[in-house]
Amino acid sequence: MRINILLIIICLISANIFALTLEEAIEIGLVNSPIIHSAKEALNQARYDYQQSNFELLPTASIIGGYSMYQPDLANTASNNLAYGLQANMPLFTGGKVWQNSRIKRNNYLVAQNEFQNQRMSLINDIENKFFNVQEAILGLQIAQSDYDNALVYEEITDVRHAQGAISQADYFRIKADVQQKMVRFIINQSSYFTALQDLRLILNISEEIEIDEIEGTSLDEAQPTNPFPMDVNELQNLVNRLVIFGIENNLSLKNNELNLENLKKNVTTAAGNFMPSISLSYRKEWQKYDIQDNFTDSGTISLNASIPIFPVGNNTANYLKNRASFRKAEFDQDTAENTLNLNIRTAAISWISATQSEISARYSLEYAENAYQQTLERYRQGVVSSMELLDSDIIYSNARYQYINTQFNILRSKANLKYLLNIEDEEELFNFIQ
Repeated sequence: MRINILLIIICLISANIFALTLEEAIEIGLVNSPIIHSAKEALNQARYDYQQSNFELLPTASIIGGYSMYQPDLANTASNNLAYGLQANMPLFTGGKVWQNSRIKRNNYLVAQNEFQNQRMSLINDIENKFFNVQEAILGLQIAQSDYDNALVYEEITDVRHAQGAISQADYFRIKADVQQKMVRFIINQSSYFTALQDLRLILNISEEIEIDEIEGTSLDEAQPTNPFPMDVNELQNLVNRLVIFGIENNLSLKNNELNLENLKKNVTTAAGNFMPSISLSYRKEWQKYDIQDNFTDSGTISLNASIPIFPVGNNTANYLKNRASFRKAEFDQDTAENTLNLNIRTAAISWISATQSEISARYSLEYAENAYQQTLERYRQGVVSSMELLDSDIIYSNARYQYINTQFNILRSKANLKYLLNIEDEEELFNFIQ
């Protein structure tokens, strides 16, 4: 009775729901996520910034013009003047600052590209994990409901036997307590389900209630590689090492660290350029005419300009030392990031391998626990075993079911995390590593 009321509450809360598959969830998340839109605009900004820096390498040109009109009392000493012309300027040498700035902006554009893809891969990974959390919560809720239904069966049998005086008061109250404990477990699992569902709605940025398609056994089987992992320790270590090498070469965060390190090195070069002279070439062509003249007269000048910085020497020196220190710090940070990535890939790979290899044991454990439970339940009906034995068998069976679905979803979650670390979107590419 109570369980039916709770299920009615779930149905009322879940009104206005729509079914959702994992592929649809990823598609919705990529469309709705403000993080993705922000990264896309950052990419556009970096692209235009890079284009602007390239134009700074080209000469500048402008059209000039003016008209000078004098007051009447100066008419005897000056004449109104009309002038127009063209001037151009070309930096020949700036200590490498303009060129280095263009290269830095190019790297920033590459960083923005990687960051956009990294944000996309990260979002997909988060959606997959939260989707799996909901699916696992659904199965956990089903197990909790099944446990509660079984507890009601125990209670019914116990009431009959208690009325017959066939069991002790201790056995009677033990079964009654078990019913209430199963109710509490159901409520806890229900809360976990709602929490997981809200987390998924939040990352998808949707307001509608959603209903997740339950994952079927065939889908879970697809989460495992077609070829089993090698059991030999050396072969497994070799597999993990190959995954680490691939990840270090392809991880987007590590690539961005390398590009930022290159930019810091260019900043050092740019800071050193502040001590070097600047040379530019300019050209000016002008036409002018006074009121007393009938025709325009023209003139042109070509000039080579050079400047050597003298002061502030102290400021330039401090700027150079600051950039060099930043570069050295980034080198150490890069080593730390690579070591962290190495550890994360190994952890995710070992988790995936362990979960896949333990799935068979979890399946056998569930099968044995279910057989033992069915036999114990039947013997309890016959009054052969005590309530203690029944509840022990019930706990073992329930734990085996939780362990089995947890193992299955650990396969999915660890595989999703490993794909993100390796920057792999196609699962077949990941499975090829163990073939």
